[in-house]
Amino acid sequence: MQTDAPARRGRPPRNPRPQTAQAAFGASLYALRASRRISAVELATACGVSPHAVWAWEAGRSRPLAPRIRRLAQALGVAADEMLAELYP
Repeated sequence: MQTDAPARRGRPPRNPRPQTAQAAFGASLYALRASRRISAVELATACGVSPHAVWAWEAGRSRPLAPRIRRLAQALGVAADEMLAELYP
């Protein structure tokens, strides 16, 4: 039996992951940083972490601990409670 669709090789397509609180936090962190025209390196320096940590937070691969959230909020000019509420809904 022939089909119109070409045969697929390799892995099946990945299902998109549902938006988690961690991923939503990362997206809003990126939006805040971009709106203030702060580079990831500058934000990392202000928070006392590596740029890789900032990129991981923004990508939703990890989340910052509470002391880092306070520094993030100060560097971005927002309330830490707002950032915490987004990370822990």
